[in-house]
Amino acid sequence: MNFPITFEPNLSKEDEETIFGGLLAHASIEFGLPVANVRSKIYGFVVRIEGKLHAGIIVNIFLQAALIETLWVDSTLRRKGIGSALLKAAERFAKTKGCNTAYLNTLSSDNIPFYKNAGYIFEFARPEYVDGFSLHYFRKAL
Repeated sequence: MNFPITFEPNLSKEDEETIFGGLLAHASIEFGLPVANVRSKIYGFVVRIEGKLHAGIIVNIFLQAALIETLWVDSTLRRKGIGSALLKAAERFAKTKGCNTAYLNTLSSDNIPFYKNAGYIFEFARPEYVDGFSLHYFRKAL
């Protein structure tokens, strides 16, 4: 059977929700949980100075896990403890949401000592992930 496949570079929010909602419905049956318990939710913590965003972290909570999607600190504020403080805030929040594990990854090998110092355990690297860089995966029990 042939199915027409079309590329839609600007997917509507409604179509996006239909696709994601379909996956959640399937996952809720597979996990035996209500859809609301399976749906992931994104949260953020930020540092604003005089109204301007200078640092932030985005964490995606899914079931009992927190995926640290992004951690960024403006270059002028690095090495002042802001990244560590943001990471700790996200971890504390994740615990209040019932998470027992946090995950993150990085392309920068320079970040590996930072995450290890924050208590993250290196799990594995995906070599040559993009443009000669390896993607390093980490996990931390909360």
